Amino acid sequence: MTEAMSKKIKNDTTLAALNAVKAEIMLKCIVEIARIGAPYSFFLSKMIWALANYCQSGNFSRESMRTWSRASIAAEAIRRDETKSWEWRRKQLTFEHARPIADIYRLMVERGECLTMEAAQAILAEYPPVVVTKEENAAILKGMKKTGVPEQRYAHIPLTFPLQSGGAKFCIVCQTKRGSRPL
Repeated sequence: MTEAMSKKIKNDTTLAALNAVKAEIMLKCIVEIARIGAPYSFFLSKMIWALANYCQSGNFSRESMRTWSRASIAAEAIRRDETKSWEWRRKQLTFEHARPIADIYRLMVERGECLTMEAAQAILAEYPPVVVTKEENAAILKGMKKTGVPEQRYAHIPLTFPLQSGGAKFCIVCQTKRGSRPL
């Protein structure tokens, strides 16, 4: 742990500050692993999944399908349908990465030794996750389960927002006293 990270923890033990330190450590780890070209693995996918979630929500807790702002039109209709229990509605939805996690890692590896933490964060945040119905997800997975251009993967799903985000809501690579800050 660097001295700066240690100071962040000592100066502010709030959950937000601790999450910022965890995100920074995880991102450094992924960058170093991608730089050496290590093969993609289950463990890397979980770290990338967590960081993609952090970039949008500022925490590592399981995403809330009830409140996640990026949802397909069909998923939004299910979320609003109060004639069914939330448990039933939640089982009809899934959290899908617009750009597959394997593709996120591949893009990082392609940068090789030139990969910086800033570039890695930009790759993570470019296509944030989306809440979709299980039926929509099944259609995505038929042809493009682990790879594919996000716009092609989502071509059949009506959305009210662009897939490309324009950046992270929460910055991992920031030099602030409290660690992460909204952009």
